[in-house]
Amino acid sequence: MESQHAGAANSIAPARAEQLAAAVVFGYAGTRAESAASILGRGAMNAIVRVTTAARAFIVRMRDEGDALMEYRKERWCLDRARVTGILGPTVLQIGTTDGIPYMIESHIDGTPGDELRDSVDLWRQLGRYAKRIHAIPVSGFGRDLSEPVNGAIFNDAHAPDWPAFIRYNIESLTADDPLIGLEVYPADRRSVVRERFERLSERALPIGLCHGDLKADNTIVLDSGEVALLDWGSACAHVVPHYDMRELVAGEPRDAFVEGYGLTPAEFSLMRAEVETFALLAAFDLVRWSIDRRPDLTAEYAVRARAAFITSALKL
Repeated sequence: MESQHAGAANSIAPARAEQLAAAVVFGYAGTRAESAASILGRGAMNAIVRVTTAARAFIVRMRDEGDALMEYRKERWCLDRARVTGILGPTVLQIGTTDGIPYMIESHIDGTPGDELRDSVDLWRQLGRYAKRIHAIPVSGFGRDLSEPVNGAIFNDAHAPDWPAFIRYNIESLTADDPLIGLEVYPADRRSVVRERFERLSERALPIGLCHGDLKADNTIVLDSGEVALLDWGSACAHVVPHYDMRELVAGEPRDAFVEGYGLTPAEFSLMRAEVETFALLAAFDLVRWSIDRRPDLTAEYAVRARAAFITSALKL
């Protein structure tokens, strides 16, 4: 069921992406591009192009598969609300379609990509502060898709209308013929123990809030001032907080700095750590199930991730 991480991959050749990006910037700014250069290795789902005119630089993102327009509108909604809380990020300048391909023009932010820093502790502390603000942004609904009816934006997921349905689906999928057993995500003799952990989690009344969905160093730009700009809100969703944005934090300094920035003491996080780890396992299992139904080409990759999540939690099961 999980669709929070997954989208259709991009298949636009760099040369074509650069041509289209230069054209849409000309249409928006009224000035011709002096250069248009693809940014490779920074986005599997979107073609990303840096377009420079005589006056300024732009970032153009485009994708020719999936519901990219819906995702771009969601990103704009999230960025606008995050900015009100003091979270830096690009400004979405235009969303549209060119030659049948959805695109989004954003302001360009000068700085250093977060994953190129020698020391990222301060960055992770700031991401913790940002996560705290993000989770406090009011949202309605549950899931990844964002609709904008007249009475306000509502997140939704056709497969799981709310948190109880989400976890119940995953519990009921733990059967003797569970395909995750065949994929070696977890062994059959641990099925009842996994079910018990998920059942305990289902008994908790957990808050739902806005989640960025992909908090990591390579989704940030660090300005010369030291301020951090947060990018790529394509995986944003309404989900369990703070668990969803903590589910993939690795042990050690990054996690400790993030937790500190979030405003939790080590003792407070220690009390919720087992619950976050159970949620991380649940989310990893759900992503494999989603891929089996919707993106079988990604199932092997997601099964490896879920197997790693199980191994990480196995000592505690």
